[in-house]
Amino acid sequence: MLSTLVKLVVVAVVVAVIIDSLPDIKRYREMRDMLAPPASSR
Repeated sequence: MLSTLVKLVVVAVVVAVIIDSLPDIKRYREMRDMLAPPASSR
């Protein structure tokens, strides 16, 4: 019972962190695409 509760809490925290960082990931990918040359030009 306790281990199930701990797993649920860990999963909830991981999901919350991922959802919280989604805008940052999108911004990072946009910046990387602007800075890096297109892969097709290599």
